[in-house]
Amino acid sequence: MDIFSQEIIWKLKEIAGIRPIQILNLSQLWKSLRNQHRWSKSALFLHKNLREKIQPVLHDIVDLTVEVKIKIIFCASSRLDDRLKSMVSTAEYDEGGRIQRIRIGNEMLEGSHDGKLKNSFRRAKEAEAEQQERERRQ
Repeated sequence: MDIFSQEIIWKLKEIAGIRPIQILNLSQLWKSLRNQHRWSKSALFLHKNLREKIQPVLHDIVDLTVEVKIKIIFCASSRLDDRLKSMVSTAEYDEGGRIQRIRIGNEMLEGSHDGKLKNSFRRAKEAEAEQQERERRQ
C-alpha cells in the first residue's frame, strides 16, 4: 500500500473514533491531509484511492477491528464491494450500495450520502438567521 493510502486510512481511523460518528465531507478530509503533508494531488485522487486501493485491502488490515473498518466505510460514504458486504450483514444500503443504516454493538449509525444532510444544515442556519432578523425588526 502506498504512503497516500496509509495516511488516508490513518486519518479515517482517527475520525472513526470521534463521537458522534458522522458521514464525512471528504473534501474537508482531503484539504486537511493536503495541508498536513503538503500534497499537490487533486481531490479526485482521494476518491480514486478509496475506491481502488483502500477498500480492497481494508478487509485484510489486521490493525483495525471489524467495527473500525465498518465505521471507516460508513464515514467515507463508500460503495461496498461484495467481500465487504459480507462483513456488514446487518446494514441497510441505499441504491448506490452505500451503508445508510447499521447497528454496531449498541450504536445505531444512520446517514444520508447525497448531500441532503449538509444542505439541510445550511437551510436550518438560514431559517434561524431569518427568524432572528424578523424578531429584530419587531
